[in-house]
Amino acid sequence: MGELLNVAKGFLSVNNIEIDIKTDETIKEIANYNPITNVLSFNPVKITNGATNYSLNDSDYLILTLSHELGHYLDEKNKELTQRTNDLLSESHSPEIENELLRINKELEKNAWEIGRRFVPEELMNVYNQINLKNLEVTNINKLRLIYELKCNKEKEKLHLKIQELFKENKELRHRNIELLEENFELKFGKKMNIDKRTPL
Repeated sequence: MGELLNVAKGFLSVNNIEIDIKTDETIKEIANYNPITNVLSFNPVKITNGATNYSLNDSDYLILTLSHELGHYLDEKNKELTQRTNDLLSESHSPEIENELLRINKELEKNAWEIGRRFVPEELMNVYNQINLKNLEVTNINKLRLIYELKCNKEKEKLHLKIQELFKENKELRHRNIELLEENFELKFGKKMNIDKRTPL
């Protein structure tokens, strides 16, 4: 882990990139750049797994991964489009929003792919393109998964609120039924009933 971090720091230094970089085994992606915090993170376990998939050593695969992330870093539209994505994810789900999110994702990933080329050694360019082509497919699938997860969560919240509302209405109706029952009993027999209103009918 420490060796890969040193490779990453050396790569940034050679390319005169001043940015915080760290390892993070908790992130779902192989690596990511956060334009809000200006931090680049990579998952060393996934770097090793990815290197194996493309028959590369860990250092070369890390460099290709970081090249893509530096593409995000240098993309002038990154911060704006990332914020737009966050805003859309907070809105109600619709096919229009879904299509816009996928369009933004495609633009962000293609920009990073193209901009990142400047950091890639010529002998690794073919595999860099393969990785980015696969990445475009995977990020679209992940974005769709996130959209539907958020949609399901919002539906669950709406259902929970509706259940609470119905429970409250039911409780009020139950108390009203008890009150009517007591009134009718008193009118008929001239005495009050001893009913605990906390007990369901």
